[in-house]
Amino acid sequence: MFQRGNRIVAPAVLLALALPACTSTSSDVLAPDHVAVADTTADPDQETPPGTRVSWQDAALIGPHSAVELDTVAHVTTLSTEAAHHWGLPGGVRATQGFELLLAHTRRPHRPTGLNVDGELEKGADAQVRVGSYAHKLPGRLKGRQTIVVSVRLGTDAFLAMTDSGRTQTLNLRTGKRGSDAVGAYYTAGHRDLSANATIRVTQAGVTLPGKPDNAVDVGVLAKIALQPYTEPEGWTAAGTARLVCAVTVVLHIAGAARFDLAKSFTLKLPDGRTVPGSPGTLTTTTLANTTSEPLPNPVPVTFGVPDTVTAGTVVFQPSGTVDVTFQYKDGSLKNQPVKWMLRNPGEIPFDLTL
Repeated sequence: MFQRGNRIVAPAVLLALALPACTSTSSDVLAPDHVAVADTTADPDQETPPGTRVSWQDAALIGPHSAVELDTVAHVTTLSTEAAHHWGLPGGVRATQGFELLLAHTRRPHRPTGLNVDGELEKGADAQVRVGSYAHKLPGRLKGRQTIVVSVRLGTDAFLAMTDSGRTQTLNLRTGKRGSDAVGAYYTAGHRDLSANATIRVTQAGVTLPGKPDNAVDVGVLAKIALQPYTEPEGWTAAGTARLVCAVTVVLHIAGAARFDLAKSFTLKLPDGRTVPGSPGTLTTTTLANTTSEPLPNPVPVTFGVPDTVTAGTVVFQPSGTVDVTFQYKDGSLKNQPVKWMLRNPGEIPFDLTL
């Protein structure tokens, strides 16, 4: 016997899905409630596709820990051995009279999961195929280069349902279109890696910074920006809202260190002119010298509460906090201690996350 969803496939079906093509001379009849997933060795034939190509923007389900994309769908009553090979199946199959077969082929996702991890590496989501009031749980996890085969009554739809972190999204396996339960932010906004520089000026009396005649110091910020309807450990945002997450690393372009207040240092400016303060927290900088000799420290997330339709804006970096620098004192000695300073120029990070 062969496990298919939460049911057992009869030996005849096992032969249809497992025997080499050279031994399959006829099409096997699939049961009316047949639901199965088969691994394929290659993508469907590019020159003579056996089905309808679907857009990866439409035919995708993205969750915090999962990403599934379809590239081809079809509905047939009979699948010849040759056509079955195009789908990565070992032999021909046909539907029971009054039924048809829905076929859907997955590809390796173009995009990472919602939390920006490669979809092949993440823990995934619970997957079901729903036909009417029946739900067939799929064993394991869906991945790229698999073919989903579902038997349905003629004209009936079947849906792939993915449940990730307690929230379910569905995709029509006949049309390759997402349902109204889709989490919109995952399909309108991507991730961007951006950077900017702010400039501060040390105003401490008697302090001369080595190599900085005007005591001006650049403070660089590296930012990975994403619109997230789900973050950890907070969970899902309220309906219609999301968190704009700006994971930042700040680099002080001189020997020393700084501790900046995140809420005072980072502000989001929206296209309509509204401003949103950053989340509370403290960030300690690294120095430019360290970035060439050792890995950058883990970025610190700054989050902004926004509508889930926001895809563009400007993150403004105005450093606010304490700065310690190594400087030459008036007696010629080198010291490292907190100094008075002022902001000369803020850093601005314009972004557009539109997919």
